[in-house]
Amino acid sequence: MPYGWAPAVVLVLVSLVDRMEYSLVSAVLPQLQAEWGFGDAVAGSIPTAAAITTGLLVVPAAYLADRYDRGRIITVVVLVWALATVGSALAPTFAVFYLVRMGLAAAEAIDNPASASLLADFHPSASRPTAFGWWRTAAYLGGAGIVLGGVLAEWLGWRGAFLVMALPGLATAVLVSRLHEPERGWTHGDTWRPHRRSGGWWWAESESWAERPP
Repeated sequence: MPYGWAPAVVLVLVSLVDRMEYSLVSAVLPQLQAEWGFGDAVAGSIPTAAAITTGLLVVPAAYLADRYDRGRIITVVVLVWALATVGSALAPTFAVFYLVRMGLAAAEAIDNPASASLLADFHPSASRPTAFGWWRTAAYLGGAGIVLGGVLAEWLGWRGAFLVMALPGLATAVLVSRLHEPERGWTHGDTWRPHRRSGGWWWAESESWAERPP
């Protein structure tokens, strides 16, 4: 396996951070209701609207992942997550908060096709199921964001909880920005073969996972 497990670890972190930031709103919901005075029906509409937003954008996001650098797409998405989390903390009204959460849902939709495609190209068939297994596991473990968010909200208030939870997103964006874009589909035949780069031949085995072609 020419790229090793480092790219998979980064993408697993992306999945984990995504779910933790997404789940945070559930942890602080009572505080949000106390501050802005909305009822349970409106509270329930937050995850519902986010799910609809994500569902509507997944196919267009897959179109982008088919045609553009997936590492850069994910880097932008993770930065948007972090900024949306900060925006949630600074929201002056519930309407602004609501719109920011929809932006976070849209970014999540853009991430999924790009991450799945990268995992497939980083791993041949022998290791691909394990890589996808860890990737999906991280998404479920990200639900721990509810617990962590609740603890942070007790200490720092709900705005402080959102600000703290933005930090993992910023750190993860730096890691994703160093991912090398592999040739699309090269692992599908389970053979390692030379790739074309800048007029010369290079072997995938010799490339650092973090190196991005100019």
